[in-house]
Amino acid sequence: MSGVRAALVGAVRRRPGQLAGLVGWSLVEAVPALLWGQAVARAVDDGFLAGRIGTGLLWLVPLAVATPVSALAARNVLLRVAGIVEPFRDELVGGVVEGCVARSVRFGAAPDEAGVARLTRQVEMVRDSLAGVIMVTRGFVVQTGAALAGLAVLAPELLIFVLPPLLAGLGAYGLLLVAMARVQHRAVLAEERVADTTARLAGALRDIAGCGARDRAEAEAGVRIAEQARAGRTLAWLAGARTLCVAVGGWLPLGLLLVAAPWLRGRGVSAGALLGAVTYVLQVLVPAVETLMQGFGATGMRLIVPLRRLLQTTEPLPPSAESERREEGRRGATAGRPSAESESGRDGGRRGGVGVRLRGVSFGYGGAARAVVEGFDLELAPGERLAVVGPSGIGKSTLAALIAGMLTPGRGEVLLDGEPVSALTPAELAARRVVLPQEAYVFPGTLAENLCWPGPPRPRRELLAAVAAVGLAPHVDGITDADGLIAPEEMSAGQRQLVALARAHLAGAPLTVLDEATCHLDPAAADRAEMAFAARTGTLVIVAHRLGSAARTDRVLVMDGSRPLCGTHDTLLIESSLYRALSGHHTAGVG
Repeated sequence: MSGVRAALVGAVRRRPGQLAGLVGWSLVEAVPALLWGQAVARAVDDGFLAGRIGTGLLWLVPLAVATPVSALAARNVLLRVAGIVEPFRDELVGGVVEGCVARSVRFGAAPDEAGVARLTRQVEMVRDSLAGVIMVTRGFVVQTGAALAGLAVLAPELLIFVLPPLLAGLGAYGLLLVAMARVQHRAVLAEERVADTTARLAGALRDIAGCGARDRAEAEAGVRIAEQARAGRTLAWLAGARTLCVAVGGWLPLGLLLVAAPWLRGRGVSAGALLGAVTYVLQVLVPAVETLMQGFGATGMRLIVPLRRLLQTTEPLPPSAESERREEGRRGATAGRPSAESESGRDGGRRGGVGVRLRGVSFGYGGAARAVVEGFDLELAPGERLAVVGPSGIGKSTLAALIAGMLTPGRGEVLLDGEPVSALTPAELAARRVVLPQEAYVFPGTLAENLCWPGPPRPRRELLAAVAAVGLAPHVDGITDADGLIAPEEMSAGQRQLVALARAHLAGAPLTVLDEATCHLDPAAADRAEMAFAARTGTLVIVAHRLGSAARTDRVLVMDGSRPLCGTHDTLLIESSLYRALSGHHTAGVG
């Protein structure tokens, strides 16, 4: 809180001219508040109760005159508030930009996307909230000061019944405000964690579905959402307690004045003075207290919490904080792991491949869209290797997703070992196949944790074997720090693909689907990784972007959008002009 207090005090002190104007015009604006009780008391005592109606009405004239003057003062108050708030907003924008740039440069990290939210939503929230806090605070001070001064002039005894409950309500509200600030800060952090978790899980949806970790991912997101809900409920209870503070500080003085009226009359307080005191409480004190506690409660929290967050992030993270951030990300990313039962099923499947069969499969993205795959039939024997080739956008990735159970066909069915994919649970499906998309999922944490995700730890010798098999070993020192942690934002796309390939190789599922999973590797590295999978026991489907992959498989499926052909590399060079074109072969005399 000290940093927030210093920033706010500095924003005001650096603009003494605007501050002086704000105080001056606020005093002018408070003139009607000062006159309310005095005018009513004099009108009653000197006018209406004395039978002089004209005199009574004359005492009310100053209120009518002061009202337009107060309106003019309110306009100038707003201008002075803008003169304080707008420069402070500009300073915050500069600090956010400098902090984001410095953090990225110092740590070599990816651009700070969260900085965009701070630069727009949070900075504007601070700007609007600071203006609201200034308006509410100075309004309460001058209005309450005018009411108390007026009461003292009417009869000092009146303050006995007004000032103590007012101070008690303000004191209780001050304690409540501290609690609200802590809870609001937790609510903001919970909101950020929800956004971070959902964004990270959204980026890994294919991996989560492919590994059968949906329930664990839902549980992880549910924990974050529950944290945010708890903070919201606590804030609601505190808002109810705030209403009690308003009752004590604003309305209790009115009740005390009414109860003490006989005693006050006995001490010489006139009927007009009593009526003037009631006017001060109803017309000035109660609205001022309600505005302060209701307005400052919401607006103050909208100012304090985002401003504290902005001040924390306008400077680069120290190295220790960066390590803590990575550790937190690692813990969150490794939370969704399937049960030992699914892992045991996967272990049992390593001994052989799985048969794949597509019968009359059709699929289109949307009811009115043209089918990407239509009336498609395909059969793979257990342990067979198939390469899928064709022009970009022809439906290769769609076919891979259908085989892996990531998409549900509109017509027809996909079977693994004779069982419909649609009948398998996510855990059963994850035990039978592993899918690698083009963009590999790597999370902050150790290399071992990334390789074992989403299963339990594995023996070191198995990890080393998988790393060596796909060609990741030469890159290990370059992607890990002294603590063995990796930072995905500092890795190349090819290095992330190698980590995902090693993960899939370690999983040893009976069916492996590589959907252009080596596209970011150079040809030699891609060949090595694919040969590692070809050397394993199990069925393999490769969506190939290089035709070298096709030459190493048992069969090749050529997708051309009309009549797909399936055959060996040699036969397709004779039968398919598209395959010859993709392969770079143009055999004379062959149409």
